Amino acid sequence: MPEPADGTPSDALQQAAVELIGAARSFLDAAEAVVRDPGTLRSMAGGVTGMLKVMGEAFLAAPGRAGTATGAPPAPGDPPVERIDLG
Repeated sequence: MPEPADGTPSDALQQAAVELIGAARSFLDAAEAVVRDPGTLRSMAGGVTGMLKVMGEAFLAAPGRAGTATGAPPAPGDPPVERIDLG
């Protein structure tokens, strides 16, 4: 990122605006690709859905969790949930 010309707030604001415009162009390029090829959106959505499914299953099967991925109650002898006071 280039430094502002003389370090004044207006130069910094101008530089930030230029970077924002560049980011907006990148976003619009990606949006245009999805509009031109809806298969891209379906592919991305499928990938995100798969990732969320795996994360959910891992969360439900985590040790110390009251339940399992199948929804069954915890097995006898499973450690209770540890409460940590943050306040």
